[in-house]
Amino acid sequence: MNTQLMKWVSLIFLAISAKAQAKIPQNQNPTQGQSDNILTMVLYYAYDILLIGGSIFVAFCAIYFMGHMWDMYKKTRERQATKQDLLTDGVIGAVLLLFSIWGLNFGLGILEQ
Repeated sequence: MNTQLMKWVSLIFLAISAKAQAKIPQNQNPTQGQSDNILTMVLYYAYDILLIGGSIFVAFCAIYFMGHMWDMYKKTRERQATKQDLLTDGVIGAVLLLFSIWGLNFGLGILEQ
């Protein structure tokens, strides 16, 4: 009886794993297109990596900047920092955020076809 149960359990797990393997996604082609030249393909994939990775980096920077500004605002309310500190950090952070967005666009412009 125990071996019969083991056979059924194995059959169920085999059916589940076969279904799971059928859902594995295929490799994606780069958004810039295909090429037979390996260096061109590397540039096409670099564009995709910069597009996705750079966007994630800029989003992280924006979230960090908002958190830092909230912290500076709380310190200003508690008189641990001045309004000038809040304004200085706000301007410098906004400029750095704009430079990172500009750098992402510049890098993507270099890698475009």
